[in-house]
Order: sequence, then structure tokens, then C-alpha cells
Amino acid sequence: MVDFNQFKVELIKDSIERINMSDEEYFSEKYKNYISNSKLSLINPEQDGSPKKFKEGIKQEFNSSFDLGTAVHGLILEPEKYILSEFRNKPSAKLGLFVDKIYKYRKEGLSIYNSMLLASEEADYYNNKLSYKIIRSAIQKGIEYYIGLVNGIKKDELGRGVFVLSDKQRGDCLECVNSIKNNKSIQKLLYYKNEFALVDSEIHNEDALFAEIKVTFPFNFDQPTLGDHMVKLKIKMKADNWIFDGEKLTLNDLKTTGRPLTFFKDSTEINESGEIVKVKGSFTKYNYYRQMSFYLWILAAYLNKDKIKMEANMMVVETVPKYSSDVIKVSVSDIKKGMKELKELLCRVAYCEIYGYED
Repeated sequence: MVDFNQFKVELIKDSIERINMSDEEYFSEKYKNYISNSKLSLINPEQDGSPKKFKEGIKQEFNSSFDLGTAVHGLILEPEKYILSEFRNKPSAKLGLFVDKIYKYRKEGLSIYNSMLLASEEADYYNNKLSYKIIRSAIQKGIEYYIGLVNGIKKDELGRGVFVLSDKQRGDCLECVNSIKNNKSIQKLLYYKNEFALVDSEIHNEDALFAEIKVTFPFNFDQPTLGDHMVKLKIKMKADNWIFDGEKLTLNDLKTTGRPLTFFKDSTEINESGEIVKVKGSFTKYNYYRQMSFYLWILAAYLNKDKIKMEANMMVVETVPKYSSDVIKVSVSDIKKGMKELKELLCRVAYCEIYGYED
């Protein structure tokens, strides 16, 4: 058993870079080797992670809710850059992704046949099962959307990005955006201003930060004085919204959820034996407390503030009726819990860098 208490994790402040970039660039091959909070889940045994899964990396699986969440984020956090399309005939689910991928490969110069084969595999749309009947149905349902892609449906005349969603998702998106815009608590957070501060607040949306950390640990845990291993790791984060008023750092993260807000935080219920048991909400299930700790850690270092007031909030909106939204404050205890977990997972990665990623 490795004693992670003998590890030391340091964030190299001079290495921090802050760049405003699109999700497409952030998730591109250029930054593939950087460690994100999501990637740390792959090595966390409590999230069914392992060294081998971490080494293999994040496998992108289709999830239609991702398109909806991305659109809500863009329309709320960067309304000057994005609009919602009036187009209502984008195919839903995997068929829409299949058409997107065909268009991508056709732009790269591949034949229609090869484009369809690769698109089928990448979108997991009847992979290895494409038949004449399936292709004919896909063309009938997707041709209008494909023509729209050819004609530049995802960019407007002003150069803004255009979110094209299925008719159902488009309606859900509008409801979510309206809910957030009408929520005074969320609007107050996003446009925070400290009337008593000596300087104007810095407000940043969709900021990406990149940094290096140094992890040191003994060659021999029984005789740590013999020397240390030293491993450098690259890390990255992308904050929805963060604000610094000269005194306090506030981190706000926007989340869309397909369940009622009551399921976001932990709760209790009575089981069949009549016992009161704890039920994990999304906040705990997806280790959002660690994400918030991770981001605060890097942002505080970027601001070069060793001691700084910090606040973290989750701004959550339902993507299902009633489309309610709310602000959920992240407690100090959750931040401490997240930092402890974060550093242990980074230590696990550093250890594997020396001794290998075999389970």
C-alpha cells in the first residue's frame, strides 16, 4: 500500500497560462495530455477508475444532453459569440451526430461511402450494420440538415457560432435559458459587483487555464531520507465564470441536469428495513466538489494569492419541466474534501509515471 502522505504536490505558479478558447480547441489533440478533473476520475478507485483506464484516456461516448448543455452554456456565458438557430429539423439522437460526421469526412475529401462507414463507427450509428434500408432512411431524415451544414448553417453573417438542435432540444434550451435569465440569484452571481471594493471586479467567462505541477515522493518509503522521485504533470481547467474583486475570488459553475434539483445534493431516504440511508446526489456522484477545489486551487495560484477569500457556487438548471434553476453554495468542508482527494489522485498519477500504469 502506497503512503500518499509522504508525497508533496506543488503547483508551479510561473507555468500558469490563461487563454480564452472554444471547447473545440480545449478538447483538441493539442491539450490531450493535460490532466483535467474529468480525467482524474479514470484513476480514482472510488469512481471505478484504475491506472490502466487513466492511461487509455477518456472515451467519448454519445450523449445527446451534451449538445443541450453546451448550447445553454454558450447562450448564457458568451451571448456575444453564439445564437440559437431557428432551424428545427436536425435529426435527434445518434442520427444527428451521424450526419455531422459524414459532413466532416466529406469536407476532408473522403468519398460518400467511406464517409458513411467512418461516421457510422464514430457516431455508433448502426456500426458494422449499415444496410441499404438504414442508409435510405438516414438520407430521408437527415438530408435537409446535411444541406444546411453545406450552406454554413452553424455560422451567421456576423461570424457568430450557431447552435443547431433538434426541435425538442431547442425548446428545452429556450426554457433553460429563460429560467437562468429570470433567476435573480444567478444573475447577481454572474454580474457580481462589490460596491465597497477599491477596484472594479474582474469577470471572466469560459476561461481555460493550463499549468504544471511538481510531485515528489521517496525512492524508498521505509527510508525516505535516501532521496526523492520528482515528476512534473500538466494540468488544465476551463471555468464557466470566475470573478475577482481585489479581495475575494468567486467561482461559479453552470450545470444542466436532467433530473429535478432535489436530486442534485445528497439526501436521505428510508430503505426497506426502515433505516435512514444517505443517497448520493449528482454533486457527490460526479465529484463536483473536487472539480471546484481543482479550479479554485489553480485560480488562486494564477492570482498569486496565498491567502485569499474564496467562494464557490453551482448554478443548476433542470433540462426537464419545470426547468427550475437554483444556486447551490459549495461548503468549505466540501472544498477541503475536494482538495484532499485531488492531491491524492495527482499523487497516484505521479506514482504511475515512475512505476507504470499496469493495474
